Amino acid sequence: MGSHGLSRRGCQELGKPLREEWSFMDEIEGDRYHHKDNQGGRIPLFIAENVLGWAELRKKFAKVPQLDTIDDWALKYTEVTGHPELRAVLARFAARNIARAEIELDPALFAVSSGATAILELISWILCESDDVVGIPAPAYPVYTKDINIKANLQRLDIESKPSSGCTPGIHPISLEDIVKAHESRPCRMIILTQPDNPTGAIYTQEQLRSICKWGIENQIHIVVNEIYALSSIDVTNEVISKDYGEYGNTPFSSVLPIIEEEKSDYLHWIYSFSKDFGMSGFRVGVLYTRNETLISAVGNVGGPHEVSNQTQWTLMHLISDTKWIDYYCSHIRARLTESYALAVSTLKRLGIPYSASRGSLFIWMNLGGLLSGNDETELWHTVYQSTKILLTAPGSFGNSEKGWLRMVFTCVDADELTEALTRFSQFYETAVAAQKK
Repeated sequence: MGSHGLSRRGCQELGKPLREEWSFMDEIEGDRYHHKDNQGGRIPLFIAENVLGWAELRKKFAKVPQLDTIDDWALKYTEVTGHPELRAVLARFAARNIARAEIELDPALFAVSSGATAILELISWILCESDDVVGIPAPAYPVYTKDINIKANLQRLDIESKPSSGCTPGIHPISLEDIVKAHESRPCRMIILTQPDNPTGAIYTQEQLRSICKWGIENQIHIVVNEIYALSSIDVTNEVISKDYGEYGNTPFSSVLPIIEEEKSDYLHWIYSFSKDFGMSGFRVGVLYTRNETLISAVGNVGGPHEVSNQTQWTLMHLISDTKWIDYYCSHIRARLTESYALAVSTLKRLGIPYSASRGSLFIWMNLGGLLSGNDETELWHTVYQSTKILLTAPGSFGNSEKGWLRMVFTCVDADELTEALTRFSQFYETAVAAQKK
């Protein structure tokens, strides 16, 4: 046994923090910025949370039926994959608001669990064997590595697009050829796509999705499409950012859900959660949809430790069944998301900092390579924090080969706090560039 009675496995995880940024959380919370009481305080811009719609959420929650009217099923045990009433509402919600197509999704093929992380961990364990390889277009969410490895013991393969692929603003540069080439070098059991992408904000065209899905089906490789940012879209007609996209700004977001319905394959799977678009990360609700009935049965058999509380299911059911409110919320959140994104991008434009033109999600992927001393991104990340009290997402685990790219989350603070952060960041960057010229 290991230290303090832990197993070797437990001891190994002691030295692997979930995220490097968490070590700063006590310091940040003890000195948090406030526009009146602590104007020199610290500002966290690293965690993928969305506070921009909380005012609307609070108003809506005040109208949700009170607990004295709660249905009997919410007080009992229910199906591990979620109560049938919630799954029926989820089917209508996903078809109407995310697929945006005249399709009928089968409620019996939905499963809910305690967050998208739990869904991915479960299906990784069920669909793959230990040491199987999972291909992920890079750069990509760092914690995917733990999601697929801690329990399922899968290996992450970051797949970068070849330089000749070019760059279409707002469209993911990965091609089927890139994926096939990576698979030939290290055979993959699963491919994970995130759209809109984390961290770049890029979307996949319907043609990209269709070609990757067909290849996966033909080669019996599981294609998992994570659409947890599906409703966090940016209005590309905004005058600050419209020129970033050119003719490609008209390319619509295309969900994989209609393709899943067309193909009816055991190898296509869709993930969603209410943590990002709706800013309800504390609710811990992740959603799986697949035509693979055996997978849903297996999730029901092993997903007990990841169940969502029935009270949460009941509350969420009332929230998303109100289609009029959903339309209202999505309209408001898109406007605020665009406003915050444009505010941040206008600062980067003025400073001459390259960035990835985003179509959605909560992030800006920016290139601070011009400030790198040698090749140490972590040192640069620490320097930004020490100089500005702004904590960006820790670099080094996104899988990108080009150094200097850092992720900023622009939705985890309100507009006032974001403005303060951008002012400090501008001062830091201009000072650093001036120092280089001396």
